[in-house]
Amino acid sequence: MMKTWFIGKSLAQAATLALLLTAATVISAQNMDARAKIVHNSWRSGAAMPTARMGAAFGVIGTKIYVTGGVDSTGAFVNTTEIYDTMHNTWTTDGATIPTPTWVGASAVVKNILYVIGGATPSELESKVVEAYDPATNSWSTNNALMPTQRNSVTAVADGGKIYVIGGFFNGSRIPTVERYDPAKNSWAWKREADLFVGKSETQLGVFASEIVAAGGLENSGYTNENEGYSPTTKWRPLKHALIAGQGGCTAVIKGKLYIAGGNDSSGVFNSLEAYNSATGKWRMLRNMPQALTLGAGATVGGKLYCIGGANGPGRGATTYANVQIYQP
Repeated sequence: MMKTWFIGKSLAQAATLALLLTAATVISAQNMDARAKIVHNSWRSGAAMPTARMGAAFGVIGTKIYVTGGVDSTGAFVNTTEIYDTMHNTWTTDGATIPTPTWVGASAVVKNILYVIGGATPSELESKVVEAYDPATNSWSTNNALMPTQRNSVTAVADGGKIYVIGGFFNGSRIPTVERYDPAKNSWAWKREADLFVGKSETQLGVFASEIVAAGGLENSGYTNENEGYSPTTKWRPLKHALIAGQGGCTAVIKGKLYIAGGNDSSGVFNSLEAYNSATGKWRMLRNMPQALTLGAGATVGGKLYCIGGANGPGRGATTYANVQIYQP
């Protein structure tokens, strides 16, 4: 009787082990299949943005990309705020409308708040307005300290809880001005940061561990591929030039590399993609994006580059796009 019990127990244990091995094999196969689906250095399309626009403000909060403002193909200003859920590839249009619609302004996110700074107004005047969107309350605040230097065609990055607004266009000229905003104190640094080497607008920005990189842009003398790096201690220093001279590309920093997709120069818009490696200081060309564009919204979520909207030229009234182009490094 005892012998029969042990045999039964052994058979039960063997059956359990077989089930566990089968489950592990299925899970392993699923994981291998998921990995196999990742095609590096490739582009794919996401769900189209509800409102085609260019020169919009944008930012990533969590796994969602918020896009607001900008202009459409008629040159009309757009005040809607649309939200792209990268996890489900869906858009919602219930974001609160931005109080002061602008285009080609600066934007950055600090502590889950999207800040929209400067830009051009419907009368094409340079703005110094700062407005902040809180997705938790779906509302905008407008009682923020005005930027000291009004400007448009300007870009910004957040670093260390502060927002650095860099370059831009003011009073008929590209300017080298760099100003720092502290959202926690709602104040601008009384002392300006060190100027860029040369004034430029729509420079393409990224932040690495200890340095802000400003690549390309439009100078008073023309389009440039000059690249420079900034830190509060060392100020600006020259870096290896980008491979393409241009402005307005979709940018994002992913795993130590600054990616620049699209953009434009005097000859037209680009579908190129180049990447700057902060460790080696070198640039390389990567796979072209499907749709050439400029002044799209560039963001990164989950290690991917998202390039949203944009247009077939940099001027107000150019044909705008609703495309979502997604790059897998």
